[in-house]
This record gives sequence, structure tokens and C-alpha cells, in this order.
Amino acid sequence: MGLAVMAVISTSVSDASSQANKQHTHALLEGYRAAFWTLLGLAVLYCLVGAVGLRGIGKIGLKKE
Repeated sequence: MGLAVMAVISTSVSDASSQANKQHTHALLEGYRAAFWTLLGLAVLYCLVGAVGLRGIGKIGLKKE
């Protein structure tokens, strides 16, 4: 699912590029760059959600009596 979303982002940014030839290297790199920045943003978001969600979990394997 993630790969499909990144392909859509990359293709749409490449198609909206200011380059006359949409298959030119610069137009394709603009799309790839947008997809990679999106992935980076999502990875940071997931790390923050994980850190906040696991904040109060405590020690794992500790017996509670």
C-alpha cells in the first residue's frame, strides 16, 4: 500500500514539473525527491506516535503482585 502511494506522489509531482520533457531526469528526480521526503516525514511521525504511545508502558517482564 505504501509503495503504491509513493508511486502516485512521485508520478503526480513529475507530471506537474516545469520541465518540458516529463521523462527528463530532472522531472523524474523531482518526483522521487517528493516521495522520499514524504517517506521521511511519515517515518518521523510514526516514531513520535510510537514514543508517545509507549511512554507509560514500564518495564516488560516485571511481575506485578
